[in-house]
Amino acid sequence: PQARGALADGITRGDLAPAFAIFAMLRKAADERAAFAKKILADPSGFEGPGSWQPNRSRAARATDHAGLDALWRDLVRHDALELKMAGRTRSQIGRLLDDRYAAMARRIAGMTEWMVVETFLDASARVADEGNAYYRPGKPMDWSDLMSVGIGLGLVQRGPYPEVSHLAPGGPAQANGGPGLGDRLLAIAEGDAALEDVAGLPFDEIARRLRGKPGSTVRLQLLPAQGAARTVVLVRDAVKSQAEKSMVLVGGRKIADAGSFNRA
Repeated sequence: PQARGALADGITRGDLAPAFAIFAMLRKAADERAAFAKKILADPSGFEGPGSWQPNRSRAARATDHAGLDALWRDLVRHDALELKMAGRTRSQIGRLLDDRYAAMARRIAGMTEWMVVETFLDASARVADEGNAYYRPGKPMDWSDLMSVGIGLGLVQRGPYPEVSHLAPGGPAQANGGPGLGDRLLAIAEGDAALEDVAGLPFDEIARRLRGKPGSTVRLQLLPAQGAARTVVLVRDAVKSQAEKSMVLVGGRKIADAGSFNRA
């Protein structure tokens, strides 16, 4: 309760020291967890014996000490390894991919700038008040390259290490014969004739960025259907016309602006 009060008072006064204290703990924990995962991956005995993993732990009891946290992460690493095994990856590939994934997690957190920490904290605070709220830094530069790129009309949802195809825009490149199917897992992406790159563990916005590109350019996708073996499809990027999904930006119950259509990759 005292910490909650300090956070609320800090936001009101413009004092974000509690937010940076939380971030310092997060950074330390990320380094520790990445090191622990690397240790599990290096020891084959860590994959022996029964175990289970609960993806949604929002209502689960929290670990109260390092031993409890280690047990949770041991099951997480085993679960992630099994997911990759089911996707056809070899033991050496699984070790490399998971090692890279957990190390990348720690690097992303360590590489956060002060502004990124502030934005993350204030955005989370805004969403606590109302799930439709969001925080945008004043004067944040726009990524103009996104306005010059197009996609393939593919909607994805993150389920496990590989995103799942959840939507195909009518008339879009992805809906063409032989393209992705609903429920397919996206395993890897390649630009043109380049080598396929595994997407396991990549941030969702990075996956979307790789799917987009110049009109007429090609992108190759390696897909794993719910039934059958993995396959590779080649798609030509084009402008995708989608029906606008209108919403309002509300702050404190007051309408601020209308948001236009939400773009898919």
